[in-house]
Amino acid sequence: MSPRRQPTAAMDRPNPFATLFQEIADIAQATLRQSPEAGLHEVSCEFSGGILTLRGRVPSYHLKQLAEAAVAEVPGVIEVHNRVEVVGTQTVPERNWKGAGALVAVQAG
Repeated sequence: MSPRRQPTAAMDRPNPFATLFQEIADIAQATLRQSPEAGLHEVSCEFSGGILTLRGRVPSYHLKQLAEAAVAEVPGVIEVHNRVEVVGTQTVPERNWKGAGALVAVQAG
């Protein structure tokens, strides 16, 4: 039976990338706060290992998509996990109803 290994000093050290990860999250956060869309100003950003995670609440799916698009090009971001919740009166994505009239006309004819 081998003796139990003691934790190494490496396990006690902080993540050497923590400062860099926080800087990337801060850049993404600043990008959202500079947006003319006030609904994006309260979305928060967390970054780790190439993945930027967005959290918060916005009033429309459009703003959720804008948040993701705004931070997708931040240097260091490989992938965006959009965990933003859509709340408010418009929770269903808008649809293009132009074709619906044509469908009704064909069915009625």
